Amino acid sequence: MMQPEDFFGVPVRIETARLVLDRHCLADFEDLAAMWAEPEVQRFVPVGVDRSGSWMRLLRYGGFWPMFGYGYWAVRHKESGRYAGDVGFGQLFREIEPSIDGLPEGGWVFSAWAHGQGIASEALQAALAWLDAQGHKKSVCIIDPNNTASLRLAARHGYIDPRTVKFRGEDTVLLARRLPGVPDHAESVQGTERSRKSAHLPRPLLGANSQAGGNLSDDDAAFGTMRR
Repeated sequence: MMQPEDFFGVPVRIETARLVLDRHCLADFEDLAAMWAEPEVQRFVPVGVDRSGSWMRLLRYGGFWPMFGYGYWAVRHKESGRYAGDVGFGQLFREIEPSIDGLPEGGWVFSAWAHGQGIASEALQAALAWLDAQGHKKSVCIIDPNNTASLRLAARHGYIDPRTVKFRGEDTVLLARRLPGVPDHAESVQGTERSRKSAHLPRPLLGANSQAGGNLSDDDAAFGTMRR
């Protein structure tokens, strides 16, 4: 029997000027797999994503929401319905020092056709506005140091304090973003004990539809923070 808490964590639908961010579903698989097969998308992935890997990613996207109260959205172009990419937040329990367990880890990936049009910025702005509204004081992201486009995009949207950390033996840039108005000392990069516990409790979501975002200049950011 489903309990009331099973209904929490359903991702909110967000519409921006040009995009629709919605929960991933089975019908998204072929588009998602095609995107992850693009050479430009796989450029900064240490281990390539095959069709099976894309399927596991789709399942993971769906699992974040009921477990943590946040997750990833499928991003589609509003007018054409074309699949543009994925954006959102997860909990991946990476072996990184300092630990980022208990903090939402932001990530984004966009198909090559969507580069250079401000789509990544528009989608990330909407996702972060939603996260801010949930009251999360801090989120983090990790980016390949050679992925200058995603580093610029992250900085534009408030991810600062870059530090080089080791992830699976490779240098990776760790960045943090604080809820606007929260002082820098309010929470370290490592989640507090409270955030570790609350990470497993779904937070209240906004209404079924939310308007956010805007047209910002893009930087051809294909891939950010979702290093495998």
